[in-house]
Amino acid sequence: MKKKYRLIVLFLAPLIVAIVVCECLLRSFPNSYKLKYERVCQLGDSVETLILGASHTYMGLNPQYFNERAFNLAHISQTYDYDYKLLEKFAPRLHPKTVITAVDNGILFDPPLETSEGWYLCTSYQLYMDCGDYSVLSKYNYEITSATNTFKKIEKHWNGEEVECDRSGWCVTYKASLRDTAECSYDYSMRRIVKHTCKNWDYYKHNQQALFQLCDYCRQHDIRLILLITPTIPYYYQQIPPQQKEAILETLGYCHKYYGAEIGDYLEDKRFSDDDFYDCDHLSDIGAKKFSQMIAADFCL
Repeated sequence: MKKKYRLIVLFLAPLIVAIVVCECLLRSFPNSYKLKYERVCQLGDSVETLILGASHTYMGLNPQYFNERAFNLAHISQTYDYDYKLLEKFAPRLHPKTVITAVDNGILFDPPLETSEGWYLCTSYQLYMDCGDYSVLSKYNYEITSATNTFKKIEKHWNGEEVECDRSGWCVTYKASLRDTAECSYDYSMRRIVKHTCKNWDYYKHNQQALFQLCDYCRQHDIRLILLITPTIPYYYQQIPPQQKEAILETLGYCHKYYGAEIGDYLEDKRFSDDDFYDCDHLSDIGAKKFSQMIAADFCL
């Protein structure tokens, strides 16, 4: 029997070593989460405007064009739960005067990050931003638990593309020069609308409560809160389900009335043309410059 166990151990040992080496290797790669955490720690209380949110603010708001010192702490698929966790963790260090996030057709109706297609992103908050509360045995505590993400990270590292943001936290990859015009087409917009159409209104209620929690934190700590509806191309915004539009406006109205949030609705802003967009609902670097300058002017930032 002992011989049998020894054989099992000998058989598994190389596999376990390979897994441990791969996990350590993946964690050693540079990435945007690491860079943002390092920058937040370096900046101290010099940040006046803190940008949160998901991809629309990550790509769309470039701190370079704000008059006040700003930092972009948004990220792809970042939910209000994580907006709140990041704010609660870093606001005592940064002492921001203003917080910006978006209330858009996607984020308000998305499932929690843990149960979404991008569940592996939870690992980045846990490992690199000290902003997770998962157990040691949780799949969210290890890079290696997502084979898809593992191969993507290795590929990006091989191509030198693993860090997607600059030192201000803004995403630099959505460049107009790399734009695929097909992603601004009617067909692509409809596919995005289908993806962003609410399938479970419990998600909406959950996200709404998480947003209210963020609003309440800002109110209690005397932080100015700005909530934005970011621009999209007409093909996209014309197809947003009416009940979702109503829910967005109702949520914004509640945040303004009960928490004093300031609202900026740029969804159908005619100052944007197709050339400002990277795809149907994300701005390119050119559009981000325009949008950032507009926000800075409209809200005196």
